[in-house]
Amino acid sequence: MIYIIIGIAVLILIVLILYIISCNILLISRENLNIPEYPAWMDGLRIAHISDIHSKKWGRRNKKAAEKLFSQKPDIIVCTGDMCDRFSKNGNAFLEFLYNYRQIEISENEKIQNEGKQNSISWDCPNNSSYMPIFCCLGNHELDFREKDKENYDKFIKEIKSLNAVILDDDYVEISIIKEDEQKKNKKSSKNNSELNQKNNVLYLYGLTCRYFAGRNKKRPGYSSKLMTEIKPGNPNIVLCHDPRKPEIPEKWGAQCMLSGHMHGGSIRLPFIGGVLGPGFTLFPKYTAGFYKIGKMLMYVSRGMGYCFPDRILSFPQITILTIKSKDKK
Repeated sequence: MIYIIIGIAVLILIVLILYIISCNILLISRENLNIPEYPAWMDGLRIAHISDIHSKKWGRRNKKAAEKLFSQKPDIIVCTGDMCDRFSKNGNAFLEFLYNYRQIEISENEKIQNEGKQNSISWDCPNNSSYMPIFCCLGNHELDFREKDKENYDKFIKEIKSLNAVILDDDYVEISIIKEDEQKKNKKSSKNNSELNQKNNVLYLYGLTCRYFAGRNKKRPGYSSKLMTEIKPGNPNIVLCHDPRKPEIPEKWGAQCMLSGHMHGGSIRLPFIGGVLGPGFTLFPKYTAGFYKIGKMLMYVSRGMGYCFPDRILSFPQITILTIKSKDKK
């Protein structure tokens, strides 16, 4: 009997150690995003994908996470929801992360300008900022926050926007991107040619709000039929959708790429098996982490950066850098 007790105690200790380690190592994952439908001008674009920060802080005021992200020099940054924690009813961790990222960005860009250099790409975004925004869709924690405490939720969203983030709540934006080599060409060409290049190099970014979460409030309908009509077939697009469990719907609409989170990598990840737990403690969910081919659409599911206790064992938090590989350049 004593050996059984000792064995259980050792097992609990091992699980506890794995849990602590798994929650406190933030990895940088680098992946290629191979999408044949993308045009050649998108080749080499680097997208930083973050998700599910909840209330997790990496270092004082989340400065370590901000430094880690900035060191990767992404061209575009997206966040696929759960920027807050519905249990603590605030998003301070995400706000501090944004604030520190912007401070680092401003400081580094001043150095670049003082040295007479220029950024590798330039862009034309809806908020008319000189800095690339972080594009965010909503997750289930934001939806719960909004339903239960609309006043504080609105304050949270207002603060996010003040830190140069764009909230895509069943909405989309057009991003005109010009690479460094095109910037040099544009200086030698006329203004009209410059404007033409911007119009040709447009990426459509959609933020799809999930409203179907299993076992939750059944008043929520499915996806927005309005946004469905906005997806423009034939134009390069990326759909941000927090929950990856219904990818066939965006694929049917014409989505070429979908970035998601929500699953926390399956919470517990086992070698050769993958994720064990999904939302609502469902066993062995279909989509937990990494790439999935859904018809013509490629979906990537992030393990996320934060957690909701108890949540992670061998499912390490991550920031993902996705480098686009277009059809013309492999």
